[in-house]
Amino acid sequence: MSTSYLEKLNRLKKDEYQKAAFESQNNTVVLAGPGSGKTTVLTLKAMHLLNGVISEPRGLACLTYSREAAREFTERLRELGLVRGKNIFLGTVHSFCLTEILGKFSDVYSLNIPIPIKIISEKEKANLFEKAKRNVQCENSYLKIERMNCARMLSIAGASKVSIERDEEAELVADEYEKLLFQAGCIDYETIIIESTKLLQEKPYVRECISAKYPWILIDEYQDLGRPLHEMVLSLIKYTNIKFFAVGDPDQSIY
Repeated sequence: MSTSYLEKLNRLKKDEYQKAAFESQNNTVVLAGPGSGKTTVLTLKAMHLLNGVISEPRGLACLTYSREAAREFTERLRELGLVRGKNIFLGTVHSFCLTEILGKFSDVYSLNIPIPIKIISEKEKANLFEKAKRNVQCENSYLKIERMNCARMLSIAGASKVSIERDEEAELVADEYEKLLFQAGCIDYETIIIESTKLLQEKPYVRECISAKYPWILIDEYQDLGRPLHEMVLSLIKYTNIKFFAVGDPDQSIY
């Protein structure tokens, strides 16, 4: 164990709530505001699991929303003494879904997406969005691409009991946009999450493969990751033995 890891672990154990979270062997959610040390708890938890709980070749996945957060998370683990091996995934939710789910199972199952997988650029996406609005004769200047993305992501069904009001105008544009997107032979980051969630919800074999490889999944800033990820997690909790350790801000919402 590195000196940094032992020093931070000793400080953590002086806080009863952080200690309880760190020692939990069940699904755990840590809610705390910025600067409270929740990410420190997450990184210490990851090191503990890798060093004494999970045996290779099984491992764990540490997921974040942004690339910058993933880089910061990786650097924190290096400071704690992590020697990165094949049994740990450190990266964004999108990269996890692309490499571990869509990339491995899109050829196994018939998905409603272009194959091979090609991700559209932000500039090309913006152009397709404007074309979709014109095609459906949507002249609402307040309907931005973010609103359309939100309508697409909220289309995921699942176990969540939260009721979301439909945005029919955004859904209309979204349907046309997806037609144009797939005609162009591309997908976007929203497609990655949506199709990965559907695979995990509908295909037991996909869930079994993820569970066999990753008995633990750790998630940073859970509230930023949106409804499809939430449904993905709920499916894995219901149908697999994967354990989740997530940290988030109680003043924010995943919806």
